[in-house]
Amino acid sequence: MRHLSTSLFMVLCAALLLGNSQCQNNSASSSPTFVTTMAVEDANGNPETSFSSGQTIQFVLNVRNRTGSDQTIYMNICFPKYEFVVLTAGTSTAVATPLGPGGIVCLAIGVGPVTFPAGQTASFTFDWDQTDTNGQLVATGSYEVMGGLICFYSSSLQAPDTVDCMNASNTNDQLSPALLRSTLAPFTIQ
Repeated sequence: MRHLSTSLFMVLCAALLLGNSQCQNNSASSSPTFVTTMAVEDANGNPETSFSSGQTIQFVLNVRNRTGSDQTIYMNICFPKYEFVVLTAGTSTAVATPLGPGGIVCLAIGVGPVTFPAGQTASFTFDWDQTDTNGQLVATGSYEVMGGLICFYSSSLQAPDTVDCMNASNTNDQLSPALLRSTLAPFTIQ
């Protein structure tokens, strides 16, 4: 009888402990909807971190919808859906925005919904020729690149999402990782 009481007590304690664990309370709503990563590759799509001056560098932004349902975000129909910012390593000094909105001519204005299917990854690739914002070849040295989607809170152009996304004017407070912005990926130019 004493053995049965001890066993019953241990089962009751285990049930109480498991009932209060964080694993029990974890839900999909507390997990991030998207995971956004950045890769730096050579022109052939091979991962690389060191490049010769003038060599084409490929930036690949991957955005994965990690939920079990389709997710919709709003994007400007005129501008690219994504942007990259190249920074001098260890600083917030942008030397290039390889896919900035400059030079884009658009006859329509507005924001439209873009749906990311459940569990799918969308990849956005840009081949950078190592030129800065003035069209000059950047100096040799250490750099970092960040990429992200350019999106809006709603179908209104008045409300760019600068918390989770990139913004066409990329201010320094937007150069940190977020839901739809990658972490910084380092590389060097020799």
